[in-house]
Amino acid sequence: TVKGYCNKFDQPVYIGSKRTLYRGRNNGALISSQQKRMQRDIALNLGLQHIKINQLSDRLSQAIDFLPALINKWVPYLNLEPTLFIEALNDKLYPSKGFTTLVSCKWMLPLAHKAEYFFKVMVDQSTFFPISRAVFGMRVRAGHIFTKNFCEIVPPERFYLGGPNSIRCYLPDLAPPLGKLKINDSECCFPQGGGTMVNINFEMRIPVIHSMAAVVFNDLGILSKPINSDPAAASFQGCCGCNESQNWYPQILGAVGIGFRYNTPIGPLRFDFGWNINQRCDCDSPYAWYIALGH
Repeated sequence: TVKGYCNKFDQPVYIGSKRTLYRGRNNGALISSQQKRMQRDIALNLGLQHIKINQLSDRLSQAIDFLPALINKWVPYLNLEPTLFIEALNDKLYPSKGFTTLVSCKWMLPLAHKAEYFFKVMVDQSTFFPISRAVFGMRVRAGHIFTKNFCEIVPPERFYLGGPNSIRCYLPDLAPPLGKLKINDSECCFPQGGGTMVNINFEMRIPVIHSMAAVVFNDLGILSKPINSDPAAASFQGCCGCNESQNWYPQILGAVGIGFRYNTPIGPLRFDFGWNINQRCDCDSPYAWYIALGH
């Protein structure tokens, strides 16, 4: 498959916010080869793309740990991305037995001396076990970005935690590390993302009546970012927007919660409510709730 694309998007401060954090643009072309079999899907993408981040002030770039020298600059990349997906489930919409495995790698090589290369690896494993009439599900995700300077990685390529599919006591992408910035006499928190991510989800689904089911869950995660090794790249306040971010070290994040499921022909309609079990600062939300479609 040969594809050409031109994407432009506004990234909100958080999902649902009317305030824009930055505008991203991504233009490019790629060649994709894919092989599908009964339970296995292998794909390889090779492409060229231009990436640009704009409408971002120097103060905001420091709050999200992004190098100001890359703002409003088109950076060309050569992109190589192999992916392996294995699915062995008894039911795709309502699995009670089986597993899925996803392994993906992404190599981004800049074609100009404006940014550093990076190599991104992620593994995603989900497993399901029937226990009497209930179903126990477990999901493990882990990823790492190999790079010289974290602050030169464009924000959309970083790892984030928080939201209905990772740690359910945080708003989407708002799990620490966070940058702080005072705007109009109030402190605002901004997601910085991470270079290393581990996320584990445990969930017990218990049928109640007819199409209804109850759920108890426990979400755990670690999100960290490396210290920049290049003094030139770290010259602007250590690539951070506040002292708390500069001294930030990885810590286990966690949520416990309950939920409900209503089975429909296109998948479960779910409601989840999660509590934060180790709230660290004012930026951490004590709880969050979600209505979504799908497990």
